[in-house]
Amino acid sequence: MCGIIGYKGSKDASGIVRKALEKLEYRGYDSAGIATVGNPSLKIEKGEGTIEDVLDTDIEEKLDGKTGIGHTRWATHGEVNDTNAHPHVGKDEHVAVVHNGIINNHEEIKQELDVEMKSDTDTEVIPHLIERELEKENDLKEVCENVMDRIEGSYAVLASLNTGEMLAMKQGSPLVVSETDGEIFLRKRFRVQGDRLGRRRSLKTGLQPLHGERDL
Repeated sequence: MCGIIGYKGSKDASGIVRKALEKLEYRGYDSAGIATVGNPSLKIEKGEGTIEDVLDTDIEEKLDGKTGIGHTRWATHGEVNDTNAHPHVGKDEHVAVVHNGIINNHEEIKQELDVEMKSDTDTEVIPHLIERELEKENDLKEVCENVMDRIEGSYAVLASLNTGEMLAMKQGSPLVVSETDGEIFLRKRFRVQGDRLGRRRSLKTGLQPLHGERDL
């Protein structure tokens, strides 16, 4: 059981994501992490421990950017350590991913990818798959479809690209999107955040490329 959150808008993402993760810590307190899109690279802070232990309250000074994803983990694949904490990145560090669920065929995909994995998690295959598809395909919808065709299991995935786009994919796991005043929030369930959230809906099984303030 894990908690995931995504934000894209006009404000600094890391502080918003951290506050949201605090409300999700009941879903996992083994480790925590945040990735934001700086200019032009991904910036990541993660590690073993509680949100308070890992993510300083002045996180905005370390992780700038208006797009961010976050994760609080209850370990299912791999032991509890800094390396296995989310977010995970691909070999080129162009994609960061947080994930809730199980990828049943991750060992098979690891052999297929033939890249060095840094963690023991099933999640790490996802950013590698996304990077591989981005090398072949510019259409983000096609990228997501190809990745989802390859992975098996029940999952909710949020991915940040170093170009500023955010991707959301789900299969058999809840994922809710909300937008208000040019801001987009994604998470498993919206029990928190209060009046800040505007129109919201559950994503259908499948994918959703998120480009800036695009209508959902």
